[in-house]
Amino acid sequence: MNKSNDEAKKLRLKTGMGFFIIGCIAPFFAPLVFFLNIPQEWRVGIAAALVLGLPEILWIVAGVLMGKEAITALKDRRKFWKKRE
Repeated sequence: MNKSNDEAKKLRLKTGMGFFIIGCIAPFFAPLVFFLNIPQEWRVGIAAALVLGLPEILWIVAGVLMGKEAITALKDRRKFWKKRE
């Protein structure tokens, strides 16, 4: 493999991890939406999206970006840390 291909894989992995982390913390911002000065219907819709829709979509995007090899490597790491406990 050449150097630019390795750099592209690293960038995809980091971007995918970013999307995954944002998907994990998005629901915690739902209560903050109710402090915004927007109509009640918008607040409910945005809060519902933060809790129900956005995390799943971001996790799918993260999986696509990271690729099968990276996801398998992360699963192996998780299994390794579970064995140590």
